[in-house]
Amino acid sequence: PLYLAGCRSLLLLAGQTFFTRLWCLVEIFTFLEAGGEISRVEVLELPGADLDPDLIDVSAAQCTNSEDTDLLMAVIDAGYGDLTIFTEQVRHLLLDLRAKQDHAHLAAASRPLSEGCADGSSPPPPPRSPLSLPRSPLSRQRSHPASG
Repeated sequence: PLYLAGCRSLLLLAGQTFFTRLWCLVEIFTFLEAGGEISRVEVLELPGADLDPDLIDVSAAQCTNSEDTDLLMAVIDAGYGDLTIFTEQVRHLLLDLRAKQDHAHLAAASRPLSEGCADGSSPPPPPRSPLSLPRSPLSRQRSHPASG
């Protein structure tokens, strides 16, 4: 919890079992309870993940150890008053993140390349062909051995 409390942002690497694993949900809970903002959470959906918000049910999430499950469920319940409230919070988080990412993708796709990058910087130049790269002095020395 202390590490998450000191974080400015949270990256969720969401695979097939992410929302059924209680420790993953507790990390979201901790980040939000420590003052983290939903706008500072990013979800990277891994291949095979089904992140349908309607399928998220915190009360069905578990830990490998049943004692951990009971303890963490009690912590979430104490923090939110009800597991259904936290389930709704996680669902809304996912919907907000999807909307934010969809908006960013649409904005990037509709922006002409001449406008630069989203952060205001210029796009990098196109990569140069290996044939156009200057050769280093060391490569010239190796390719032309001294006679004698």
